[in-house]
Order: sequence, then C-alpha cells, then structure tokens
Amino acid sequence: MITSVSSPTFTRTREIASSDRSAASEVAVSNIDISRLTDTDLDKEILNRYIKEVDDALSELTLSASVVGATKSRIEGNNAFVKNLIDSNTRGIGQLVDADLSEEAAKMKALQTQEQLAIQTLEISNSGSQNLLQILG
Repeated sequence: MITSVSSPTFTRTREIASSDRSAASEVAVSNIDISRLTDTDLDKEILNRYIKEVDDALSELTLSASVVGATKSRIEGNNAFVKNLIDSNTRGIGQLVDADLSEEAAKMKALQTQEQLAIQTLEISNSGSQNLLQILG
C-alpha cells in the first residue's frame, strides 16, 4: 500500500507493507502536522514512529515467546509427571503380581504338605491293618 505525506512545499511517498499494524502506522504517519516540519524533521518523525511500531512489535513478540516458553515448561513438567506415574503404576502392578505369585506358591506348598500327610496317614493305616491281619491270621 502506498501512502503519501504532502505539504505545500513537498510530497513524500512511502511504501508500507500491508498488515493491521502497518495500517495503524499509516494513520499515525498521515496525521503528522507537517506544515511546521522541515524535510529532516519529517524524516525523523516518520522514522521515530516506525521505530516505535517495531519496538512495540518486538515487545509483543518477546511476551509471546515467554508465554510459549512457560507453556513448554509446563508441558515438559506434565510429561515427567505422567512418566513417573506410569512407572509407579508399572512397579505397583509388578508387586501385586509378585505378591499373588508368592501367595499362590505358599498355598501350593501347603496343599502339597497336606497331600503328603494324607498319604503317610493312609500308609500307616494300611500297614496297621496288615499287621493286625498278620497277628490274627
């Protein structure tokens, strides 16, 4: 977009990139009372306004970058928390499985012991009846 700044003695034409911010700059530049300014003063005024606009844009960019950085830090913190939570759950599940296996192993050992005692009892009872038969027979 081309804008013109003119006075009774001179005309200046500046090319401005089209954007919302440059449109605001264009309005600010076109509202300069140039009847009192010399060419050098006018150049300085226009340059100062453009510098102010660039400084404002840099400030906004810096603020946006800090917001993005803070958000990135929060996301990394959340990722670390979730990773730790997953690790804790995995360890807890492993411990539960180990506890279940230990409990089942103890139950199996108890059942094996009961089975051995029952077999020994049957052997004693069978041998007792055999001995009784031998005595009576």
